[in-house]
Amino acid sequence: MKTNAKSSQACPVIKTIFLVVVSTATAVSLLLGQGNVTSGGNRWQRFLGWEPSTPPPLILTEAYGLALDRVGTASNRFYCVSASCLEMTNHYFRGWSFVFSNTNGDRARVEVSFDKELRTDPHSRELLGIR
Repeated sequence: MKTNAKSSQACPVIKTIFLVVVSTATAVSLLLGQGNVTSGGNRWQRFLGWEPSTPPPLILTEAYGLALDRVGTASNRFYCVSASCLEMTNHYFRGWSFVFSNTNGDRARVEVSFDKELRTDPHSRELLGIR
């Protein structure tokens, strides 16, 4: 009985390709199964179910005080032009969003979650001199 040399060589190549495809699919599934893990992505918050028809869990004055602490000495140049706790476009962020501006029209955003955690984007940190 004669064996074909090409068919015996093709079998290990097919097995190797199959193993690479299965391994890649498994790795991608495990990574995506963890959820959105980007720096600006969703994270667990105690107040994800907060209804805007009820008073916010963190009052405006306390949230504004926390935002001013984050702004720090830049508050001599920046002033608050906007405050809102109804924004739902930022990955279902629940908390207060404050926008600060200066006389040049530069805008910086400080977000205070209802859990009292503070977030600023890289552009805002640069404008406010936050490290």
